[in-house]
Amino acid sequence: MAKFIDISPAEEIVLRDPENKRELHGIFNMKCVFIFQNKLAEMKINKDTIQKVDMLALCLFSAVNASEEMELSYSDAAVLSKRMAPSSGAEIIRMFNESLINSLDEERQEAIKKIMDRLMINLSL
Repeated sequence: MAKFIDISPAEEIVLRDPENKRELHGIFNMKCVFIFQNKLAEMKINKDTIQKVDMLALCLFSAVNASEEMELSYSDAAVLSKRMAPSSGAEIIRMFNESLINSLDEERQEAIKKIMDRLMINLSL
């Protein structure tokens, strides 16, 4: 018997950057997750060494570069993440987290949830 899979649409975002007078388009899809994982490996970051600004910068970097409309360097993503209000950063991380959690096995889901919990606690301080 065939298994039916309902396809969930990818979340798209537009980030308005008033300081640089530009809009950045991002998407939270499987390509975004792939870019995120590759950047983590390249930077040799794991769940014990990630810092809160790194996580937001990684999410921004991954989402914007997955959109295929433009490119964003990791250093530009880090600068943007430092200028961003905590509520904006938390929303981006929440959206990324939802797309990431759905693509991982149970063990990795728990590791990501712990990282996100730690990050959200730091953002709320």
